[in-house]
Amino acid sequence: MNPTTEARQVLERLVVYVREMVEQYGALFDGHTTMTNLEKEPILFFDIDTLSQLDREVFQCQLFSALTIIWSHGLKNGRKQKTLKEQGKIDMDDWQHFMVFIDECHNIINADNLMAVKYVTDFQREMRKFRAGVFFATQSPAEVLPESANNKAIDEVKKVFSFCQYKLLLNLDNSMMGTMRDVLGDTITETEMMSLTRLKQGEALVQVAPNETYTVSFTPTDQQLERFAGGA
Repeated sequence: MNPTTEARQVLERLVVYVREMVEQYGALFDGHTTMTNLEKEPILFFDIDTLSQLDREVFQCQLFSALTIIWSHGLKNGRKQKTLKEQGKIDMDDWQHFMVFIDECHNIINADNLMAVKYVTDFQREMRKFRAGVFFATQSPAEVLPESANNKAIDEVKKVFSFCQYKLLLNLDNSMMGTMRDVLGDTITETEMMSLTRLKQGEALVQVAPNETYTVSFTPTDQQLERFAGGA
């Protein structure tokens, strides 16, 4: 059977993609891990700072790989702990929970990366039964929902934050109020929203339930300040 012109073009594109992955990005796609067993690692860190500077397709591919690894190990840990609990080998105090921390989450959770948004919302839905959770941190809501975002993208991104049981909100500039309203939707009242612009250093608005919000003050210790080095 002779391949059609269209089939040949598809094959040629695939060859180009594979060649780029092996030759140009071989260290990313054709490397070997230094960890023999990820299940025995209590903490796993994915550094996406450098990846975010690469081509969008490369970044998304590596991001998908990282999210897949996280999902897989979240399931494995949850099932293992559940079995141990059912067999009476551990109680709830001994259950090893599975937590995902996504710092600078606007690099992943944004209207231009709906694949990752969908993946994360699915994780939030399914992983609760396995006692796994996600922490998000961002200082840039404008990058989560840029002005160019359409209604579908806005709805998808809002799901991520609607699934967050607890929210800790710091001082917000007036120029960000519209974007923050789009992100949080009806999970925060207008009075609470306006109070964000008046928060001082060390103050935050903490929401623990839809109708339960507190203004709190944090006083870090000298050790904590030294550990974080001012965020540098």
